[in-house]
Amino acid sequence: MDKTDKEFLSVVGLMEKKRWDQATTKLEALIASADPEVADKAGNFLADVFAATGRNAESEAMLRRSMEYRGADNGALGDQLACLGVVVRRQGRIGEAEEIMSRALDVARKDDPALTVFILRNIAYLYWSKREQDRAREIYDRMPECDSDELDFVIEMNKLYQEPALPEAG
Repeated sequence: MDKTDKEFLSVVGLMEKKRWDQATTKLEALIASADPEVADKAGNFLADVFAATGRNAESEAMLRRSMEYRGADNGALGDQLACLGVVVRRQGRIGEAEEIMSRALDVARKDDPALTVFILRNIAYLYWSKREQDRAREIYDRMPECDSDELDFVIEMNKLYQEPALPEAG
């Protein structure tokens, strides 16, 4: 394990302990790396820190920066779009968030059932927040099947971007 890997491991530990300021300091140093892959990885972690601390515009900027760097064919595009849609919605740009989540869904539906379910849950919440409860319930009630372990993994990896579950029907 090289020095950079150890730094990222340290950042993950800080994030798990919710030591956001310390994680940010380490990530800002890593994002300045001359190695574009290190800088990109640091930017994605920084997007997570910003999302966790309510700095959604900054999270959005980091995610967009990474998507631009990685291009449209990157293997993480579905995840990145799913996260981007959430931070855009949190900023009140509902229409734009809906478009981003729709793009995320198009990418995920090709080969990632668990990510598809994660995105659909967030889309349902988006509609719930727009007071379109019937549409939200319809999405939630027609959720496709997926492996529960895979879904748990996707949720854990994207927990900072998970929207609340819909309230139980009363």
